[in-house]
Amino acid sequence: ANPPDFFHDMFLALFRPVPALHALVEHEMQELDLWPNQFVTAHIRAKYPGEPYRETWNVTLLQRTVENAIDCASSLVSGKGLPVYVASDTLVSLQAAQAYGKSSTPYRVVSHLDVPTSDESSSNFQVQKKLPHQDPPHLNFAKEEDPWAFFSIFA
Repeated sequence: ANPPDFFHDMFLALFRPVPALHALVEHEMQELDLWPNQFVTAHIRAKYPGEPYRETWNVTLLQRTVENAIDCASSLVSGKGLPVYVASDTLVSLQAAQAYGKSSTPYRVVSHLDVPTSDESSSNFQVQKKLPHQDPPHLNFAKEEDPWAFFSIFA
């Protein structure tokens, strides 16, 4: 078996989100006009131990890292014009991705920052929304006891 195929198949077989989380993911994908197998993802872990941004707080370096991650993700589907969804553990990474997406890059770059807030959306989800002025929640640093508070990490 081809290892990338095996791990993909294994992940799909083992990971099933709870119904409420599944509904939230589906809702946010619709809000972002993303469809299964029709987008790529760039995941930037700026707070991960050993990451240069975490050690230096060098925003220019982080911006270059974000741009490289988006270019790399997009190169996987070269010529197809698929959007790039960016996930990160820092707001500054997501803002850098938004700025790069609005520049001369040919990719449509989206993140959770592009999802309307609950006031703007017809959604009735009781999920703590990620606020545009703070880092996304992180399981390693969270102190919440309510499971709903963590749903936004996955959507």
